[in-house]
Amino acid sequence: MAIKSGQRFIRENRAPRVHIAYEVET
Repeated sequence: MAIKSGQRFIRENRAPRVHIAYEVET
């Protein structure tokens, strides 16, 4: 899921912290 996270991170770089928390909970 790291690759998907990197791609989505670039797209949603406006809220990287939220994305990280989401991945951790997934």
